[in-house]
Amino acid sequence: MKYIITEHRLQKIIQSYLNKEFGHLKFTRRRFVNDEGYVVFYDESGKIVFDGTIDNELMVNSTIFNSIQTIFSLTVDETEDYIRDFFLNKFGLNFSEIVNDDEGHEFGNID
Repeated sequence: MKYIITEHRLQKIIQSYLNKEFGHLKFTRRRFVNDEGYVVFYDESGKIVFDGTIDNELMVNSTIFNSIQTIFSLTVDETEDYIRDFFLNKFGLNFSEIVNDDEGHEFGNID
């Protein structure tokens, strides 16, 4: 059976998915020694899920990035746009660049 989904409906489905998976995250702003600001997003256990510089670059673990891209059959640019929109709408942070951490680094814990 073939289904046709409008672009608007697809946007709503993707944003709903991102909100369900990552809407519970907390975030905190921090400073490096050189006073460059950054932000980390972490879950209830303190595990860092995303990190990046405030209003600049968001580092996304490749497993998360590739999952979103694969589930919704998106291009890399579309995946970045949906992630960027989610963080702007949910947390009020406008990341100019979304980076797929294809080396698969674990970000560690908030402590």
